[in-house]
Amino acid sequence: MIDKKNELYEPSRELHQKFNTLIEDIGEGLWKYCRYLTGSPWDGEDLYQETMLKALGGLYQRWHPTNLKSYLYRIATNTWIDQCRKRKKRDWALN
Repeated sequence: MIDKKNELYEPSRELHQKFNTLIEDIGEGLWKYCRYLTGSPWDGEDLYQETMLKALGGLYQRWHPTNLKSYLYRIATNTWIDQCRKRKKRDWALN
C-alpha cells in the first residue's frame, strides 16, 4: 500500500519542485502586482495564491507558454477581473 502511495505522490512532488524552480524569479514581483491590483495585502495574497493554483493545475493540461512571466500576470489579471465582475453582480442583486 505504501509503495502505491509513493508512486502517486512522487510525480506530484517532482512537478511541484519544477514549478517552484520556474517561478522562483517571478514570485515576488507577481505578489506585488497582485497587491497592486487589489489594493490590499490580504486580497493580494488571496489573488496570488489563486493564480499559483491555476497555473500549477494547468501546467500539464495546457501548452507551455514561452513567456512564463506574462502568462502568470495574465492569469492574475483575468482572475481579478472575474472576481470584480462576480462582486459587482452580487452587489447589484442585493440592491
